[in-house]
Amino acid sequence: MDSPSTGSSPSSILPAGTTTIQATHLVVPSCPNHETLDPNKAGESSEIFCGLCLERQETDKTFTVESCKHSFCSGCINKHVASKIKEGKHIVSCPGLEDCKSVIELEACSSILPKSIAEKWNESLFEALMKEQQWKMCPKCTSYVEKSRGCLRITCRCDFQFCYWCGEEWTEDHLVSCQKDEGDQEEED
Repeated sequence: MDSPSTGSSPSSILPAGTTTIQATHLVVPSCPNHETLDPNKAGESSEIFCGLCLERQETDKTFTVESCKHSFCSGCINKHVASKIKEGKHIVSCPGLEDCKSVIELEACSSILPKSIAEKWNESLFEALMKEQQWKMCPKCTSYVEKSRGCLRITCRCDFQFCYWCGEEWTEDHLVSCQKDEGDQEEED
């Protein structure tokens, strides 16, 4: 319910247009974009109201999703990103409570993430790109190769020859023994 700013009630220190939710002995501000302004600094934001843990945090301990301006404390963003990466996702959506469709970018929050989480996310993004581009890894030197045209026989920069389809070492009779579906082999030749 909207509460007018009168007297010395807790709602009198909230910015205009802010609603409050009153519980038994607690007044919790519900602010657009999860931001709370410090009344002692007119027009300046010194604290952020985290949209996940519902606690106020100093702005230097927070993260704001650039595309939607939702703000969260660094701890909540770390947990959110870690859980999405653990689920095997490479695209991490904003955890905003308003069915937000914005995406959190690795580059935007890598400085607040633990190194291990940022590395796992980066690997996940690379694996997704590899699948999308249909790149393959050389079984000998583990370099990535891309087949843009031609047959399935790939010669890597390490001089190892392998089948682009199955990854096995290329032999003269490989097409006969390849595990690839025969119809697909004819299309590639």
